[in-house]
Amino acid sequence: MSLDIFEREVDRVRADVATAHRAHANTTADIDADANLSPEGKTAAKKKAEETYLPKLAELREQEKKLIKDAISRRRAEIESPAGATPDSIIAFRDAQDRAERIKDADEANRVLERSLRQNDTSLAHAIFRVGVERRYQNVISTFTAEKPEVRTAVDEIATLERFRDDFLERTLAYAPAR
Repeated sequence: MSLDIFEREVDRVRADVATAHRAHANTTADIDADANLSPEGKTAAKKKAEETYLPKLAELREQEKKLIKDAISRRRAEIESPAGATPDSIIAFRDAQDRAERIKDADEANRVLERSLRQNDTSLAHAIFRVGVERRYQNVISTFTAEKPEVRTAVDEIATLERFRDDFLERTLAYAPAR
């Protein structure tokens, strides 16, 4: 799924939120305008309306969070290196992952990545690259994508999706109940 498709899916969910907001506002206005209801009756009717409105907002928010999580997972799968088919290659891949996880900072990661690329140690290079993406080590990402430009788009999309995921304020405002 490209980012354009992802954005359309999020826009669809957000449109459903706007529809829920409008429907709730209309219901509330109808309740307020109902001359047959006492003040207590209006309060009870509004409370009942919220019992469907608030869960709907929560459901839509969860849909958006799932869209984001799935999109990030798909992009990460695009940049993951396969473990290999032989027992030796699987062990080498696991060892490379363990070694990459022990790296303490971006400079060390970049030094080891450059060496692994020079020595054609693809297991270690991919493992360090994965750690670099997770930890947002820009020098590691740049070094790896200079050698393997085919993964640059996926890396850029992961960064965009993570910023979108982490934008708590925008999401809170989008899904806040209208009052």
